[in-house]
Amino acid sequence: MDELVTLNGKVKYIVYHNEDNFYTVAKFKMNDLLEKTITITGYFQDLKKNTTYNIQGQYIEHPQYGMQFQVESINIPLPDEREGMIHYLSGVQFAGIGKKTAEKIVDALGEDALSKIREDYHILETVKGLSEHIQAIKEGLRSEDDDLQELHQFLMINGIGMRNIIRLNRTYGKEALSKIKENPYRVIEECDGFGFATADKIGRSLGFQDDDPKRLYALLVTIAMDQCVSMGDSYIEQDELCSVFMKKSGCTEEDFLQLLQETLMKRSLVKEDNRIYPVTQFDAERAIAQYFMSYPMEGLEPVDAKTLSEYITALEKDLSITYDEIQKKAIRTLFDEEVMIMTGGPGTGKTTVVKAMVDLFRMFYPGSEVVCVAPTGRAAKRLSELTGAKAATIHSLLQWDLETNTFGKNREEPIA
Repeated sequence: MDELVTLNGKVKYIVYHNEDNFYTVAKFKMNDLLEKTITITGYFQDLKKNTTYNIQGQYIEHPQYGMQFQVESINIPLPDEREGMIHYLSGVQFAGIGKKTAEKIVDALGEDALSKIREDYHILETVKGLSEHIQAIKEGLRSEDDDLQELHQFLMINGIGMRNIIRLNRTYGKEALSKIKENPYRVIEECDGFGFATADKIGRSLGFQDDDPKRLYALLVTIAMDQCVSMGDSYIEQDELCSVFMKKSGCTEEDFLQLLQETLMKRSLVKEDNRIYPVTQFDAERAIAQYFMSYPMEGLEPVDAKTLSEYITALEKDLSITYDEIQKKAIRTLFDEEVMIMTGGPGTGKTTVVKAMVDLFRMFYPGSEVVCVAPTGRAAKRLSELTGAKAATIHSLLQWDLETNTFGKNREEPIA
């Protein structure tokens, strides 16, 4: 990576700002002899016009918009002369601090007092008689910084992408950095897009040890979910979870039982008999079961069994296909039951059976619309080609929003 360039100047005006992800394009007038104005880009929650900033980043050549300065970090420069610092610290943003207190701070910490404080707030504890004002100074300095940029600077050294930084800022707001420093593992459950590996990376940089209770709690919840996903189950037996957890954490069974009890109390995990569910799996299973208790919302006219058999025979002749008895049973099940699940390995004829189902459904219910969905775009395209039906990915049909991890189609707005 090229060496970062530091510039000083003022934001003249905002060209573009995206409220969803804070991406911003602005004109920046540099405080140099030429007072040159350049285009800067970056992620800024609240970029103030005519405010002096120090920005750090790189010049890049945009194929359409030409030369731009891509900002990696930004801050408002602090005064570094004695009188300027005293005037600054006795300003309205520092509640309860007058000129005398400000002088005491500067005299005790020197002419680079503000830089020292910003680097390590604990240095304020070395100034006698200041204890009641420390919090006001912290809050005053923090208010001068763009919250998103402060979060960005802290996380970018850990390789955390901007998309996740935006998610953290959206979830926690101004408290994002303090909450992460207090417990980086909370993001796994509270913020979309974060797994244990990423949280642990941040935790390691903050000095969290292997046996930290916060880390072990997150590890246990993560293992429970990972085991369910890998096995295709909604739960894991407690004994198996204990065995896997002890192997990965080095903890004892007593440690496991204590942590498990905590996760159950906080409802990160749910227990039924000897079954341990991640709470999302448990709630999803319950919601699906309750949904199917009232399904379907609108029934279809039943299909006569003899007529169905005749249609299947006619379809075989038309397509030059002979369905075996298992395939025919699958086809009949679609018309006999409200819901069905068909499984089979590669090459067992699932797609051929689905084509028959679609063709026959259209014959019996000509006014209905058939929509096929698949996990991937490639699979959806193949399904559409083979069945002649409209096909889409599951996510696109449900109008999934990547940024917010929400669905446009849901209980309130069902698929038409």
